[in-house]
Order: sequence, then structure tokens, then C-alpha cells
Amino acid sequence: PPTCACDVPEELKALFGDTWCGLLCPADTQVKELDAPVLDHDVVLWMGDLNMRLDDDHASTSSSRRRESVFHRRRSRDADDAKSVDDHIAEALRTTDFASLVDTFDQLTRAQRTNAAFDDFHEAKITFPPTYKLDTKAPHQPTYVANRRPAFCDRVLWRARGPRVNVEPAKYVAIPVALSDHMPVACALTIFGLYDDDDDDDLN
Repeated sequence: PPTCACDVPEELKALFGDTWCGLLCPADTQVKELDAPVLDHDVVLWMGDLNMRLDDDHASTSSSRRRESVFHRRRSRDADDAKSVDDHIAEALRTTDFASLVDTFDQLTRAQRTNAAFDDFHEAKITFPPTYKLDTKAPHQPTYVANRRPAFCDRVLWRARGPRVNVEPAKYVAIPVALSDHMPVACALTIFGLYDDDDDDDLN
């Protein structure tokens, strides 16, 4: 791979091969002043620690209740319900059926379905384990902190608007290192844009 001063984990270099520096290194990039609000662009990528957790809160969808259930952990929860969620998490960790875990208990997935947040954004299928909260004592053998429920906090979402652009996911993975209490997530996307050479309204 090309030499680079950036501190990029070896696992990321191995994942992306010789292209890792161009994908991950910001050293040569220049941030331009935006000519339009972020959400007015044809393609918007939203990524990072969204702080979404795993629970089974299917209660009221009123705006106040929805906000509480989407962005905060429930302070009080029936013991049987909590055990049910934890049992499903333990089973998913054994069987690696993480897609079903996300579909049933993930707060972000629920928020999108109820139009509470990110309802017009898309995400590739999750096939990797929860990314939080990791024990950092063994960085290259990630394990979860015993007294915290694992969660898919770290996500990559996208939104594409109009018939001229299409986004297709090629790879969506978590990197099995514990450099912090979050497992790094990487997503490779192919973005197709259709426009004419004489069209002044280029894709944003």
C-alpha cells in the first residue's frame, strides 16, 4: 500500500487493499464551502456514532415518547423484557444472525419505520456484530463490557434524491479491533450519477 502519515489500522488496510489511502486519508482533501444546505444535495452520507441501542420498546409513538425511545436508553424496563432482549443478543452472537437482531430490537430501524428519524435514508444489511461497548484491554481480541448491553451504535447511512443518481452498497463491515470502546465500521458504496456534458445543474 502507499505510504501515508495517517494512523490507519492494519485491518482497514487489509480490507481495502491498495486503495485504502485514497479512501481513508484526509491529508490531501480540501473542504469546499457548500453552495447548498447539506440535505439539498443529490447524495448525502450520514455516518458515525448514532448512539442507537437494542431494546424492545414498542410503546406509544407520540413525538415525546418516540424521542425518548429513539435517543435515550430506558431507565426502567420490565425484567422479563430485558431478559428477552439479552437472550436474543446472546443467541445472535452464537449464530451470527445479526440482521434479525437489528430488525427486531434496533432503535434506528424502529425510528425509520415510524418516520421518527432518518426515514428517507438507507443502510446496507448489517451482517457484523454489535459495535459497542468494547473492552479495550485486548485491542485485537474485542470483547464486550460485561455490565453493558451490546448495541449497533456506529452506522453508515445514505440518501439519494431523484432519478439521476443511484447508490449501491458493495461492502459493509465492522473491523474487529478495540482501539476504543467502539468497533470501527466501514462501508464501500458505488454512486452512479447521470448527467449531460452541457448540463449546468451537475450533481451535488
